Amino acid sequence: MYDAIYKSEEVPSEFHPIFEQLQREFGSKCEIWRRVENFGRKLFAGVLNPSTEVAVTVLLRDGSRKRASSLSSTEIQRIREHLASTAKDDLVL
Repeated sequence: MYDAIYKSEEVPSEFHPIFEQLQREFGSKCEIWRRVENFGRKLFAGVLNPSTEVAVTVLLRDGSRKRASSLSSTEIQRIREHLASTAKDDLVL
């Protein structure tokens, strides 16, 4: 597993819209991360509230399966609620 702060040049361009959406929605108060697992077969976008260490991860790629769409308003609201909570576990979308 490898986690790093999001940098567009380190993520395939097909996933930039989702990372950019997360930055617009949460970037002023949260950190946007990328997570790579399983020798690059899995890619996640992550949002971390640094003051509470509550996090959300969004699965973008799992082998040949890829998320093609941006996050829905319902998903954004779930992320917002989770980041404001005192949860101990990450929310995974």
